[in-house]
Amino acid sequence: MQKIDIPGFILPHVERFVLDHKGNNQALFTAAGIDKKSFNAQQDTLSEDQFYAFINEAVKQSAEPAFGIEIGRRFGLGSLGLVSRAIMSCVDVSAAIQLAERYSSLVMPLVRLTSQERDKHLVLEINALSRYPDLNRIILEAMFIGILRNIKVLTGGVVIADKYTFSFSEPTYLEPLQIQLANNIEFNSERNLLFFKLEHMKLELLTANSIDAETTIEACEVELIRAKEILTSTNRVIDLIRFYLDTNPSSKEIARGMNITERTLRRKLAEEGTSYRVLLQKIREETARYYLDQTQLQVAQIALKLGYGETSNFRAAFKSWTGKPPREWRKSI
Repeated sequence: MQKIDIPGFILPHVERFVLDHKGNNQALFTAAGIDKKSFNAQQDTLSEDQFYAFINEAVKQSAEPAFGIEIGRRFGLGSLGLVSRAIMSCVDVSAAIQLAERYSSLVMPLVRLTSQERDKHLVLEINALSRYPDLNRIILEAMFIGILRNIKVLTGGVVIADKYTFSFSEPTYLEPLQIQLANNIEFNSERNLLFFKLEHMKLELLTANSIDAETTIEACEVELIRAKEILTSTNRVIDLIRFYLDTNPSSKEIARGMNITERTLRRKLAEEGTSYRVLLQKIREETARYYLDQTQLQVAQIALKLGYGETSNFRAAFKSWTGKPPREWRKSI
């Protein structure tokens, strides 16, 4: 099982939200198996399982269906510490997005950001990497809201997204999402995307500071190197497979991404009691279950997202994992 350390700074935001809704904040820590008195939110971390238990209890305590949206509204410009300072010091919107792509994993290890130009837009893709589908949905909603609100602040309200697409189905709490993101929202999409006008990418940030940018980016780079050093090979392989899953990445390609040989990769994984084939199958199964359970994507679309060239191969693989073909599995949930 992949070990992911979630920074504790996220917890006070969630705890305050629960308290505002007259909930029991102690129950959050109890559910996650954390000693509230000794936990230091600025220094300590928690596992993915603990984080999920904490968030799941918070959803129950607050009784708020649009939980991810409300949490996203609470993350201000300074919430991400060093990474926030680096983003705020960037010269323009484009530089801020590029920096967020590179360093977001330092403070949000369950999230990956990528961007590319498409026609007249800069398209920002958000991937949530938890093995818990309902947690992924909360993360995605919070990220969409947080990114949009903070870009508005950094540009004086000039930059807003033209369009938003979500991979999950339309929620029952659509109105609060429309209030925050406007009406140009698509659900059951293949990817989670924000579309920004290219002409806005060179707008200078109100908080731009070249001196701060140099020092904070250097500090972020040091932290990124340190974080990579303490990751196990299994952690890094899982991360890369999830990121490139739709390309059907080979062990050779993953090894290249880690700057090691394929032989070294096999040896390192064997030392950790696993193999590339086992990890790829595990991630494909988890991802398939997520799309079948939480979205309305067609089986053929899911097959492509999992890196299968032929839908029939995906059907056969899924049946071998679960004992049921994809459509039968979806009907049974």
